[in-house]
Amino acid sequence: MTSITIGLDIAKSVFQVHVEDAEGRTVTQRRLRRSQVAAFFARQAASVVGIEACGSAHYWRRLLLTLDLLAALFLLSARRLSFHVFGKTERAG
Repeated sequence: MTSITIGLDIAKSVFQVHVEDAEGRTVTQRRLRRSQVAAFFARQAASVVGIEACGSAHYWRRLLLTLDLLAALFLLSARRLSFHVFGKTERAG
């Protein structure tokens, strides 16, 4: 099984998703509407997920845990999410 890392920048209605493979190469970057997030993660293999730490992060954590596909889940500040998940030159927002 290949290792996948997913960064999720959450917002009010439009979310940014960044997916990298085990070697750190970008697989996809997408904008998702709130209604598309659960369906997107339901199609993914077990992954390490980094989510921006904010008020609604716990809601999304619980939703992702119900899908039972998480290898690990991290809540990160927006700055750490930008640096560690989205890469040094890309911004989370």
